[in-house]
Amino acid sequence: MSALLAKALRLNTTDANFEEAFQQRLHWSADADAAIESRVADILADVQSAAMRRFWNTPNALMA
Repeated sequence: MSALLAKALRLNTTDANFEEAFQQRLHWSADADAAIESRVADILADVQSAAMRRFWNTPNALMA
């Protein structure tokens, strides 16, 4: 898994190149989108798995 890093950027609406810099900041490559979606799916699966383990390891789970 590669790290997804975004460098902090300060934009000023009064700068002559504001619109260009803003549009560049909004652009994500398809690879970055796919990597983000994949990582989010992994995190959600981990959370769901942990929640299920916790539920079934609770003494009252069998009575629910």
